[in-house]
Amino acid sequence: MPGLCLLLGIFLFAVTSPPAAAAGPSLSILTPANDQVVGNGTPVIVSFAVANFVLVQPGRVGQVGTPTEGHVDLYVDGVYSRLLTRVEPVSLPLESGPTGRPSIPTSPHP
Repeated sequence: MPGLCLLLGIFLFAVTSPPAAAAGPSLSILTPANDQVVGNGTPVIVSFAVANFVLVQPGRVGQVGTPTEGHVDLYVDGVYSRLLTRVEPVSLPLESGPTGRPSIPTSPHP
């Protein structure tokens, strides 16, 4: 009988425990490294990864989007650069600037 009570207790704990919330979408820039000086006239290769998000073409006819799918808008120093729908390295032609540290904010969005 004690084994049955233990089994019942584990079952009740599993049933009454709240479900774990799924992590939200995220995007990480892998290269160049944070604070890396770039922009000597050669293109910069930007590599990134997404988690809990699927990149898809915007405006798909007959498809209903979800909060975990969409595209990435890429901005360099606050200026729109391009729309990304695949996780693959991006080549950015950057000119030498006063700081050599362009700001590349990105975020996935539906």
